[in-house]
Amino acid sequence: MNSFGRNIRKLREYMDWSIEKMSLETGIGSGMVSNYELGKSQPNLIVLTKFSEIFNMTIDELIKLEEFEIISKYESRKNGTNGSQNNIVSHSKTKNISQSQNGGNSSTNEVELLRQQVDFLKSQLKFTQDLLEKAMSK
Repeated sequence: MNSFGRNIRKLREYMDWSIEKMSLETGIGSGMVSNYELGKSQPNLIVLTKFSEIFNMTIDELIKLEEFEIISKYESRKNGTNGSQNNIVSHSKTKNISQSQNGGNSSTNEVELLRQQVDFLKSQLKFTQDLLEKAMSK
């Protein structure tokens, strides 16, 4: 079983969900959920994204964290602490406040900030895709 499979099983059990409940939440058949948990099938990027959204965790965390780390990371995300999405929003608010205090054009600054965020997310996606390719090639 791979770390992704162990991690989604651990999260599912922690939430006291059956495989059928996980299937309903993700829109993925219960047989496929079972296959992911057992490491018999490897998820594609769309599937990884679904699990990432449901558990409010990055794909990287779902793939790389050890079984003993996954629940504490899930809890910290659920409670709104130490999340990369929170960091992006926080960074964005700080930058907007700073720019408005300096008399900057807020719409131009917001567009630039959004471009930077898109670039950041693209780089995260590329990094995650590379990790996934390495993990699946083993």
